[in-house]
Amino acid sequence: MQYPAVVKLILEKGVDNLTIPDNIKFQALTEAASVLVKENKPIEAAKALALANNQSDLIKLGNWYKQRARFREASYCFLHSTNVEEMKSCAFHCLELGYLSEAISIFEKLNDQAMLSFIEKNA
Repeated sequence: MQYPAVVKLILEKGVDNLTIPDNIKFQALTEAASVLVKENKPIEAAKALALANNQSDLIKLGNWYKQRARFREASYCFLHSTNVEEMKSCAFHCLELGYLSEAISIFEKLNDQAMLSFIEKNA
């Protein structure tokens, strides 16, 4: 780990509660995300990768959760990603499994008014 002291602060204070210098932001937040995944904190891990603008690891983590049929956790990753196809796929899985708030969040980000209307009328 390249920035253990910074990662420790991120873990203690939370991803949203620190201003991290730009020159170490990517690495420190990516390292923190790795620890957060191990601590079973998928929302915080996804936030860390999103704040690091680490799209590659964000999508990898989302796919890792998806392969394990953990679509709720995957949704936290894909919600912050730019991969429209993964977002759509995950939103439909969440919808099928009854994770309505996660599905709605993704459909809102995609601005999919047809699906939002469908959920509103049928949920």
